[in-house]
Amino acid sequence: MAGVAHADSTIHCPVGEVQVEIIDRLPRDWSIAPGIADLTDTRIDRGGGRDSLQCVYGTAGTLEIAAPRSENCTPTDFGFQCVTNRRGEFNSVSRSEREREAELVAQSFFEFSSSLTNESLNVLDTVYAAEVEYFGKLTARAAILRDKKAFIARWPERNYLIVPGSLNTNCGRNNFCEVTGIVDFRTHSRARNATSEGTVRFRLGLSMLNHVRVTLESSKVLTRR
Repeated sequence: MAGVAHADSTIHCPVGEVQVEIIDRLPRDWSIAPGIADLTDTRIDRGGGRDSLQCVYGTAGTLEIAAPRSENCTPTDFGFQCVTNRRGEFNSVSRSEREREAELVAQSFFEFSSSLTNESLNVLDTVYAAEVEYFGKLTARAAILRDKKAFIARWPERNYLIVPGSLNTNCGRNNFCEVTGIVDFRTHSRARNATSEGTVRFRLGLSMLNHVRVTLESSKVLTRR
């Protein structure tokens, strides 16, 4: 039975991968070798009177949660963004609504980056576009994942927090939004007994058509403490 999401939510799929096991009775001398299924899709089931937000793990199965009431939810590549519907607004997505969605995606991006591990790294396959303007250079998604993996190894503990009031968002007619702002960061490595903290100005480009994809990422260090 599905749970219920809270209103005005940034809703992440609970896990980036699930363990798959065969539960059928097996012939003698056969044993079960557990498998892993990655998150492959996010979608909204609009049947049954109330929308269900679904995280799909290939043929292994689907996890779902009931969508918040009076909310407009949009699938992203790592969960859902749900925004309150206001009486008297048009059903079509206005520019201001699109900008708000983009800001929620940016916040979710940094929350996810704070908790990213080698085990959840595969989720980034669904976050980034095939090619991304990555710190000023057109970069393939596979190369970005390698860079993120190296950064995780160097800084296993990370915390990113968007400075309130610092966001500036601009969405065009081509379903592209650019979000800029300032992030407080703190990274730590116990193995190296090293800490790095300060603030950065970030720039995040988002394709908002269907599933949200990161198409641009860059940042510049403003201060170090």
